[in-house]
Amino acid sequence: MSLTRFPHGISSFGVPVLGAGPIVTTGTVYFVHHTGSNSNSGLDPTQPFANLTTAITACTTNKGDVIILMPSHAETISTTVTLSKANVSIIGLGNGTARPNLTQGTTGSTGMLTVSGSNNRIANVYFTGSATGTNEPLLTISTGSNVTVEGCVFAPASKQLYTILLSGTATADITIRNCDFIATAAGPDAIIFSSVMVHRVQIIGCYFNVVGSAGCDHGIITVSSSASLGWLIKDCVFMGMADGEPAVKPLAASTGLVANCLAYTADVTDIILPSNILGTIDLLATEAAKAAQFTVKHPATTTTA
Repeated sequence: MSLTRFPHGISSFGVPVLGAGPIVTTGTVYFVHHTGSNSNSGLDPTQPFANLTTAITACTTNKGDVIILMPSHAETISTTVTLSKANVSIIGLGNGTARPNLTQGTTGSTGMLTVSGSNNRIANVYFTGSATGTNEPLLTISTGSNVTVEGCVFAPASKQLYTILLSGTATADITIRNCDFIATAAGPDAIIFSSVMVHRVQIIGCYFNVVGSAGCDHGIITVSSSASLGWLIKDCVFMGMADGEPAVKPLAASTGLVANCLAYTADVTDIILPSNILGTIDLLATEAAKAAQFTVKHPATTTTA
């Protein structure tokens, strides 16, 4: 690929240079913006595709292809977009509200974006929920493994029971890193929900705020399969849980570690569902009515100061 015009882009040895640095790949880079056309080549920011589905269709599995969602790209998705091709990256450009926004449509969708391929990456995309529909998740990881979601913002509304759903057949090695989850309306059962056996999930550096949704009915991170092993939840912040709603709710046979997390909740005594297998290190929690109090919880003990 060669980008020859300024200021629309340049390339170095065929690798496009975008803003802060190069997209390093030997695959093809496709551009998407809602002002484009699906009859365009998608190979140049002046000739972008109009939607994500067309870009995914153009990709070749296991070639390292990259889809660039251009700044301020806005797309409403009413039929599930499926990323079934392996080793494809979806990268958003832009900061704050100028980053690309994928909005849940009101009808006809069982989930806005579903990842069923492996070795995929989604970065810097804004996901917006819907107040109507039939409880579709914003992102589903169904059969994929080695999937990374990073630097994204998720804003579930009243019709997202789960914001990120891990489902389908057994998956493994899922990383959710440096993402913000801001629930804006009552309705969620969980923000991240695993309904199947998923090993080695890492949730790192994420911010969960369910103040606007009056909490989560089950728990912010809920693991419903007792066979899930080796989870790591680290450097996360949890805010807005109601009484009886834990930040992390594993089944007793799920294993993992919760480390260096902060929680602001209605009741610190149930911030993590008790488990003899899930370990905790440096989990600090405070109640709204006791701003000076913190609690450090370990599997079998609670120390309050």
